[in-house]
Amino acid sequence: MNASLAPTEFSSREVSRIARVTLRQLQWWDETGVLAVGRKGHRRVWGEPEVIEVLLAAELRRKGLSLRAVSRLLRQVRRQLDQSAEALLERDAGLYLLTDGRAAHLEREERAVIERLKTARRAMLLVSISDQAARLRQYAAEQRARVSKRLRPGAANQLPLFS
Repeated sequence: MNASLAPTEFSSREVSRIARVTLRQLQWWDETGVLAVGRKGHRRVWGEPEVIEVLLAAELRRKGLSLRAVSRLLRQVRRQLDQSAEALLERDAGLYLLTDGRAAHLEREERAVIERLKTARRAMLLVSISDQAARLRQYAAEQRARVSKRLRPGAANQLPLFS
């Protein structure tokens, strides 16, 4: 697991905010098996790899793919990454997903992306997995900063007594 990301677990509300999708969309994607998510009691708890998958799913949906196509593509991406969703985070440097809506192609180098786009027989969509991981890192860093600001000595005097 990538140690630069914290927290390592995210609530559905946080995932919704990061991915810019509704809580109902997350619930539906979980219920229909598009995404697999852990649970603590009755609450959904999203790990870093699952959040990256949500970000990919949301981006592909925004680009016009059906939920069925997104589900199929995510399965292909998982297989290409040795069936380990954690690899989305560990291998995110310069990683791009190209798809025609049917097949998922992962490329690491921009030159390979351009070549695949040039030789494609159908229109292709491009999603930067690196950008999605960076978005998650940024959110995690902002959360760490908020927490450390609250935990600083003397900061307790600035917190309201009642919430």
